[in-house]
Amino acid sequence: FYVDYTRVDDNATVIARYTVSDSDADIGDPSSELIIMTVDQPYRWHNGGQVIFSPEDGYLYISLGDGGSQGDPHNHAQNINTLLGSILRIDVDADGGGSTYNIPADNPFVGDDGLDEIWAYGLRNPWRFSFDRENGDLYIGDVGYRDWEEVDFLSAGTPGGLNFGWRCKEGDHIYNFSGDCPNRVLTDPIAEYYHLGSGAAVTGGFVYRGTEFPELTGRYFYGDYNQGKIWSLYKRSSPPDSWSVTELELDTDLLISSFGVDEGGELYITDYSIGTIRRVTVAAESAPDLSTSKKSVSPPSADPAETVTYTISINNTGLVTDTVLEINDNVPNGLEYIPGSLQASHGTGDDKARPLLSWQGNLNASRHITITYQAAVTGEAAGSILNEAVIIQPENLEVTLAASLSVPRSKLLTTKEDFFIPGTQPEVLKDVIPPANDC
Repeated sequence: FYVDYTRVDDNATVIARYTVSDSDADIGDPSSELIIMTVDQPYRWHNGGQVIFSPEDGYLYISLGDGGSQGDPHNHAQNINTLLGSILRIDVDADGGGSTYNIPADNPFVGDDGLDEIWAYGLRNPWRFSFDRENGDLYIGDVGYRDWEEVDFLSAGTPGGLNFGWRCKEGDHIYNFSGDCPNRVLTDPIAEYYHLGSGAAVTGGFVYRGTEFPELTGRYFYGDYNQGKIWSLYKRSSPPDSWSVTELELDTDLLISSFGVDEGGELYITDYSIGTIRRVTVAAESAPDLSTSKKSVSPPSADPAETVTYTISINNTGLVTDTVLEINDNVPNGLEYIPGSLQASHGTGDDKARPLLSWQGNLNASRHITITYQAAVTGEAAGSILNEAVIIQPENLEVTLAASLSVPRSKLLTTKEDFFIPGTQPEVLKDVIPPANDC
């Protein structure tokens, strides 16, 4: 097995191989160390620290941070002639000749300018990264500096050599665009979050490929070390790659130092604060909850020939699942739907069968989905006109959302007596107002 550690004497990064004890396969033999690689570090920070084998090509991938200090003053991450600020890719099945590893022939800088070991670069501190065990996609949690944390992505089969942007950019935002940054091809992250209120050190995780919770399948989970938040997102389509909205799954008090998976693909979290390992499971209340969804009309009252806007707000406070949602809305008598006005923040609306309007989408698109349309008041009905939207799929949700419109428009009728301040009407105010010095 392989280990990445920081050497106490000089802060160097060491990649080493160990074997297990002859007497107990669950215990490593410290005397069996074979040093594969040593990388000098200029400071005590940003050492990376992940080693993992790719399920696709079998090579060992290693993460190295930019070495520090603040803002990468030596610009290591943009320098392909240093290993710092990079993901390395090596073949540890060395065939002799005194070397502890070989260089894969298809590494991007073999035979060209740049160090042969580098697979990707432009990273600040990618201390946790992982492969999707199903397809070999690479996900990288890269710790930001002042403002932004990011998750980077490299799909399986993509040639190496991608530049993830640091220090030219932090996340998707300009940080230090000096030098030849404007001339470089930079790959933006698939997800990012701002420090204020969210955290300060991203911990990259894994794509769930277990069998116990099929509703989580394909979701990439990651967290924040400082604030204990755990998010997920998933790839919606490829190519080109498109991604779901990032969802906050848990807000904990853990110091999330790492994620892990077992042989079955089940997901775990390490809590650095008390040295425990937690297993990620689905809570018992695992169904979508649309109880706070609503329908409204604006304005709430109108005269004939006026136009009103209906808004259907779908709010899912339960589990975000891969569930198709269908809604029917039959525009009632007294209103005439305005063609082409049906709009939705997610999913697809259909007004071909108007006055029956329909919408279809997936609950995993977002926790909040907004659907709007407009209708003209015809004057054929008066009083309170009830307009209902009914969720017809999935059948077990059984939700009806209603809004009432008053026709004609409500009018406020008043008399001058309505505007008297109480106690000021004639013959009513009889008490003597006391002088100020008695108040």
